[in-house]
Amino acid sequence: MVRDDPLSSRPIPGLLLSYAIPSIISMLIGAMYNVIDQMFIGHALGYDGVAATSVAWIFITVADAVALLFGQGCAAFISIRLGEGNRDAANKAFCCAFAALAAASVAFAAAGLLFLDPLLRLFGASESLMDYCRAYSGILLAGMPIYMSRMVLTFGIRVDGSPRFAMVSMMSGAVLNIALDPLFITAFRMGIRGAAAATVLSQAIALALSVGYFVRHSRLLTFRLRDMKRGFSTLRGILKLGLPSFSQQLAGAASLTVLNNSLRYYGALTVYGSGIPLSSVGIVQKVSGIMLNIMLGIAIGAQPILGFNYGAGNISRVKRTYLFSILCSSLVAAACWAGLMLFPRQLLLLFGDDSELFLEFGTFAFRSYLAAMLFAGIYTATIQYFAAVDQAEKTLVMSLIRYLVFQLGFLVLLARLFGLSGVLWSGCAADVASAAVAVVLFRRELGRLNGLEREALQS
Repeated sequence: MVRDDPLSSRPIPGLLLSYAIPSIISMLIGAMYNVIDQMFIGHALGYDGVAATSVAWIFITVADAVALLFGQGCAAFISIRLGEGNRDAANKAFCCAFAALAAASVAFAAAGLLFLDPLLRLFGASESLMDYCRAYSGILLAGMPIYMSRMVLTFGIRVDGSPRFAMVSMMSGAVLNIALDPLFITAFRMGIRGAAAATVLSQAIALALSVGYFVRHSRLLTFRLRDMKRGFSTLRGILKLGLPSFSQQLAGAASLTVLNNSLRYYGALTVYGSGIPLSSVGIVQKVSGIMLNIMLGIAIGAQPILGFNYGAGNISRVKRTYLFSILCSSLVAAACWAGLMLFPRQLLLLFGDDSELFLEFGTFAFRSYLAAMLFAGIYTATIQYFAAVDQAEKTLVMSLIRYLVFQLGFLVLLARLFGLSGVLWSGCAADVASAAVAVVLFRRELGRLNGLEREALQS
């Protein structure tokens, strides 16, 4: 049965692209929606509106962490079980993950709304931005159960063998969001509340499509109440595989919190004030997120191939898939990095503010904060590889070192030494150090895979 499965028999370049391209399009549409959303807000409200959404975005980052804990952990668990031929365990895991995430998302939204003001101040909001932050975050938090449930179902659809449908559901939500932004923000005169409302409504549509898939079109996975009850025996394995991505996102939220507060504090000591640094770096992160999401789409596309063949003991195919995903990610990183370095001013002008101070600082932010993102392809492919082949501890170590040691460490050190410029250069320093760690682990892992391949041939 394994030999006849496309995951174990189709040529790797075409197979990876068939899984990766829908994932890339889905991730790219999501990233583009974030950018376009910021454009509408920037044109309607100026850089204060963009700064407020940058602060509130930490809620999204934490929500992504929780959704990935269950969603990506479940996807990796299911891929390995399907590779072993254990469909029953795979379906139990799917139902359990969805039920657990639904409960966690409601608790997350309630806690966020209950402690909204203290959390916004913790995330870096100044008093002048609080009204915008409250308006945007309150609506987003109310819709969090929709957003997080949709994420988990998207992972399930991909591992069920329908990456194109996953792409369509995500694209529908993102395209609708883009269409609703000008209507809600400008025509209905809802301002920043309109941007949040458009996001929640579009996510609800995407969730409805995902639920419809499992009701009518699923191939391997399906909703069964008894599996939700019986599946909790699989929860430990799901959480183990999802913990690295969860930790990575949560550590990213922690570093983003420190970054926002540093930009606010050190920016206030300069001619730029707090608003321009917060909005500029928010734009840098959203735009660079396009590149990161393309690479992540490649890594997510590789995950079913890696997990299935690792579970089936086909080490040669695991190794070739791993190497090809690194090659594709690195080519994407090089091309996107060149564009970001060459055209930062033109990108900034898309966000509605043409003041010279904003353009001056934003250009420097692009070229300093992202100076070493050329090397992001190796790091992204390697960290997702370890999650796919049940080596969660390595993914966890990589993510914690990246965000808590390198990013936070360089941020605190360079900010103390060089002020606002040091805050920006900390991103470059963290990228270089993270890439070095990935290269070391990448070489060791290839050696391990070569050894397993030799053992398989000898036996």
